[in-house]
Amino acid sequence: PGPVESVLTAPGFKRWSAVTSQLSGVGLGLWLLSGYPVASLPGYYFSLSAAVAFKVTRCCHDEKVPAGVAHCYRGVTDEPQIILEKAWESSRQFTTKTLKSWRIMARKNAPASLKGFFGAK
Repeated sequence: PGPVESVLTAPGFKRWSAVTSQLSGVGLGLWLLSGYPVASLPGYYFSLSAAVAFKVTRCCHDEKVPAGVAHCYRGVTDEPQIILEKAWESSRQFTTKTLKSWRIMARKNAPASLKGFFGAK
């Protein structure tokens, strides 16, 4: 097989194109709801889908590992639904942690008249 055929039939490319297609479908649905012009599809929705798919399916190379340890490893092999669930949970935990720290800071620095507004603790 030639170089183009080798790339197009490689497992990594097949995985990337499948994930890109799924994310682009979601992007198309969001675009339909957004009201933006058609010109925004390739630049914002499809390019972002391709970039996210590349990030989650690419193989990585780590130069800083000791001898005898594999330098290359595969990217995430989870389905997009699982990836989105993990991203949602991570975002939820980050938001909860951030809001908690903001409340603590607000309680410490708020004027006396507003102390009860941020909860008693």
